[in-house]
Amino acid sequence: MGDVPLEPFNDIIAQSTYITSASTNFQLLFGPYANPTGRKLYLRKMIISNSMGTPLALRIWDQDLSGSGTASRGSAASNGCLIELSATQAAATSGTGIVTSYEPSQIPMISFEAGIAVQCTQINALLMWEVGVQ
Repeated sequence: MGDVPLEPFNDIIAQSTYITSASTNFQLLFGPYANPTGRKLYLRKMIISNSMGTPLALRIWDQDLSGSGTASRGSAASNGCLIELSATQAAATSGTGIVTSYEPSQIPMISFEAGIAVQCTQINALLMWEVGVQ
């Protein structure tokens, strides 16, 4: 796991995304293309709430899914993603959700330039995330 950069972030973006379809690519955030160029995104926090109560994998990679021609790194494949997070503790009873929280020290400090794309193995997962922009 990488260290959290010591310099402050220019911006902190916190949002949520609801996964409505398993094995479908979703765009969490597009890369900052406007001036100043060259800014990078860093995934800082991720909270995964899975109302189904079943284990899931969340694959994250660097891509602009709009097809704007920007370079991408990684893919949705388990051996191609840059970061893979999971909510693996199955709920004790059916219908009981799982909430898994990842703090900055638990997420590799990988820069994203094209954008942050994700794919989840389960439907009805709520992703609450925070990204730092430098």
